[in-house]
Amino acid sequence: MRPALSQRLLSDRQPAFSLTVMNGPGFASPTLCLLGVLGFLFSPCRPSCLAQVFPGQHWTTRAPEQAGMSPEKLDALRDHVGGRGCVVRHGFMVYSWGDQSKSSDVASAMKPVEDHDASPGNANTQCNQAGKLMTEAVLDGANGSQASTTLGISDSRFTLNGRPAFLYGISYYSALGASEAFIRRDLNDLQRYGFNWIRVWANWRAFDADAAAVDGEGRPIPAGLEKLKWLLEECDQRGLIVDVTLSRGNGATGPPRLQTLDAHRRAAETVVTALKPRRNWYLDLSNERNVPDNRFTSIDDLKQLRELARRLDAALLVTASDGGDVPTDELREYLETVKVDFISPHRPRDAHSPAQTEAKTKEYVAQMKQNGRVVPVHYQEPFRRGYGTWEPKAEDFVADLRGAMAGGAAGWCFHNGAEHDAPDSRPRRSFDLREKRLFDQLDDEERKAIERLKTVVGRDSVEP
Repeated sequence: MRPALSQRLLSDRQPAFSLTVMNGPGFASPTLCLLGVLGFLFSPCRPSCLAQVFPGQHWTTRAPEQAGMSPEKLDALRDHVGGRGCVVRHGFMVYSWGDQSKSSDVASAMKPVEDHDASPGNANTQCNQAGKLMTEAVLDGANGSQASTTLGISDSRFTLNGRPAFLYGISYYSALGASEAFIRRDLNDLQRYGFNWIRVWANWRAFDADAAAVDGEGRPIPAGLEKLKWLLEECDQRGLIVDVTLSRGNGATGPPRLQTLDAHRRAAETVVTALKPRRNWYLDLSNERNVPDNRFTSIDDLKQLRELARRLDAALLVTASDGGDVPTDELREYLETVKVDFISPHRPRDAHSPAQTEAKTKEYVAQMKQNGRVVPVHYQEPFRRGYGTWEPKAEDFVADLRGAMAGGAAGWCFHNGAEHDAPDSRPRRSFDLREKRLFDQLDDEERKAIERLKTVVGRDSVEP
């Protein structure tokens, strides 16, 4: 099915799902095509957690469970109709069988849409049975677990729903200050470019933005906390992971905050308790906690915060990011004292950095093996444009990602932020999403970079 044609149909009909099956020699004329004929079906999550996505050049994929459908019933549907086909729900490709590389005259499939009704009582036995199986696939899927996306760790790798996955993400710091419409459009775009995680701050205050779920003393901000919960739900249903970061702040990200351990503990408890039902997120206890300014958080404070998070949610993955390359002694403290689940170094931001990333990653892995505990290396905040005198080009981002993957890193982020030397720091990109969404603020070089980066990670859409 051509994505452009499907986009028009989805926009006009807003079906519960679409099914296209093609049989016969050459597959020139489908014998069965059901598109949105079961529109009467509903999901308990629709529309808030199953946001419709329109495909671009390639389909965005979702596992059946993530789309609220039963894989067993879809297997039965495949066996019943045969041939080759696919199931699309809310704009996501959730199931396919047969040779999807073959093309067919999809336009000829449009005529049977109105002729084949899968509702009860239809005389067309084949369509009626297919419709019955599809109905059961949706209803059985709706009875599953609320959380459909689960982040895990296996040795030095991340896993998504139990399968090894490279976390390829993008900075989205001030998400809590953006409108839901902006967020949905950005999530659509980032999935098309192959990203599968975003980094969001729970207490972002740059440019006087109201983009926080907790205040400076760690107390909940109800509107911001609800926005954060909504964002995780939205990402959960899309198969996306969310990095939720706490920070003690510096001048660039807003005023100082969480400056006492008690305040920091309140913030961690507020966030972890509110988000506990979800499994598609991890917590950065303290952004760049080693930097000797208002951001600084001692190893002892980190240890207590980590223990608190474990008591509140034993399954939650936790890290603490480090500004710069991590020295050997601090690496040992992260692993043995704080007991982070993975390390998050923020590598130096200079022209030499991309060429060093592979070797530095291998060095981390070797040091961890010597210490007796190996965890994932996650490059959560590399260099970016607009930060200093060096303006990285697309090839620099590509080289850094390639180096991270070759060295054995488990994740990498396309970092972006405000222009330090521009009037009013614009474009502010992920640092301020109130007036413009992220993908409307990226410059030409950044757009060129993300086009090339998706080929490096080997996908055109998110891997659920």
